[in-house]
Amino acid sequence: MSNFISLIVIIFFHNFEASLGNVQIPDQCPPSQDHKCFSAITDQQLNWNDAEAYCEANFPSGRLASIRNAFEGGTINTWLPNMTNNPWIGAFRVGSLPFQWSDGSPFDYTNWSQGQPIKNCGQICRTSGTTAGDPCQQGRWGTADCENTKSQFICEYFSSSSSSSTVAPSSPPSDHYCDSTTGKCFKLVTDSMEWSEAERYCQNQSVSQNMTITTLASVISQSDANIISQLLQYPALTKNIWIGGYAFAGSPFSWTDQNSFSYTNWAPGQPPSNADGCVQVCLKNDTNCIQGKWTVLPCSVQQSFVCEYQQITVGDCLELQQKYPGASSGAYLLSPPHIQPFYAFCDMTTDGGGWTVFHRRFNEYLSFYDKTWNEYKNGFHDNDDLSSNLWLGNDRIHALTAKDLNVQLRIDIRYDRNPNGNLPTGQWYQKYTSFLVDHESNNYMLHLYYSSDGNATNGASYDSGMNNNRGYTFSTIDVDNTTANCAKGAGNLGGWWFNSQSGNNCGYASLNGKYNPTQYGEFEGIYWCYEAPTCMNPTQSSMMLRKIA
Repeated sequence: MSNFISLIVIIFFHNFEASLGNVQIPDQCPPSQDHKCFSAITDQQLNWNDAEAYCEANFPSGRLASIRNAFEGGTINTWLPNMTNNPWIGAFRVGSLPFQWSDGSPFDYTNWSQGQPIKNCGQICRTSGTTAGDPCQQGRWGTADCENTKSQFICEYFSSSSSSSTVAPSSPPSDHYCDSTTGKCFKLVTDSMEWSEAERYCQNQSVSQNMTITTLASVISQSDANIISQLLQYPALTKNIWIGGYAFAGSPFSWTDQNSFSYTNWAPGQPPSNADGCVQVCLKNDTNCIQGKWTVLPCSVQQSFVCEYQQITVGDCLELQQKYPGASSGAYLLSPPHIQPFYAFCDMTTDGGGWTVFHRRFNEYLSFYDKTWNEYKNGFHDNDDLSSNLWLGNDRIHALTAKDLNVQLRIDIRYDRNPNGNLPTGQWYQKYTSFLVDHESNNYMLHLYYSSDGNATNGASYDSGMNNNRGYTFSTIDVDNTTANCAKGAGNLGGWWFNSQSGNNCGYASLNGKYNPTQYGEFEGIYWCYEAPTCMNPTQSSMMLRKIA
């Protein structure tokens, strides 16, 4: 007697008959567009996870069966009297999410018994009655404990006469979950890889610049942690999962997508001091961990992992905010025209939010004044962390300011380090309109409207803030477009739009200068003038842009 009975659903009919016990089951093959096949596995009794793995290992494109219509269900039901228990099918759910098919096909046809579904993995009821206290009606669908119940099962695959290899997945696929409020998506990969291999795998999912860019998942909020917890319930997952956190040789923990490592969910006793390893999420409670909690272990361990991705559908942070009103401040993927997609930090709280941050200085740990033309062109930031010190890059700033008719520039500065300064310690801001940074072929010339709003300048005074920087080109220590050596001179002013074409006046603002100059005041390191000679040497500064709707 054959170990399995196959029903091949293709566009012609076979005359061959397979026998099961004393019942002759004709191997009829009614018309079907996708050449889908079913096999009843009667000599194995496995839990749902192992049954799914069996189908994958023993059939081309094999999965537990999805039942897409009453015809498919009715045909399979003819086998039920000759089976010994309720067979598994490919229906499952993760946590509180809706039921899905393991092959990713749409879950748009159902045949549940009354009172079902109760548990998380689907079966076909062999007889009417109750199983483990759960109601079941013959031929309809019931549920059982995915891990602890062992049953026969129905596999599906596709015949060799078909050019199709899989059922087209739904969106998102069954091992994906997307947060509708932030646009952030997660993909569970059950294959086992070392941490660095998993990161490369995620990055390689970027099929083209018009699709997605991915990394190992960052978990930066409770909402993210909840999604990870739901993915841990995925039936085919049997190992702990890598996420994108890491720390090498005792350095601070970081995320591969450059988000701030501020939210944590460590297991008791974790992380170890002077950590040197990668972050995993525990699948189950055991003597070493608690389900959903994080531990650190050597990055060479092979296990499953979670990628994160975002659809490249927004050109700036304001578009992101308008599409996903619940998006919080953090690093997001942007795709303005005429440039490769890139990550940028979006400020979703200041002044209504929707700001794309292109300059930020928190402290002295990242030097700005000695960076070259190419470094300012391509951008730089602190420890792969876009929430800290950064310059986004002149090419990107040009792309963001050139795509819209009117763009705002907001500058925030804090705390005067000059002990003899004319201004008290405090916080100031200034907003300009018609902000545009020209193309590199025009040396990234700065364009601004003359008047501005805020408390960081004395209105439209020529010798305050950015007012006399407009109309001038960018300079760096190796490409100084001034005649007064503003970028590479003794003042250590760094890369900036200096107004000096003749004479020695370099302007009344330079926020990329040396953080700790040898002396304070105008034309020294990082400085900003309320109205010269009233100038300050701030300890913190940020510059961000937002289009005006």
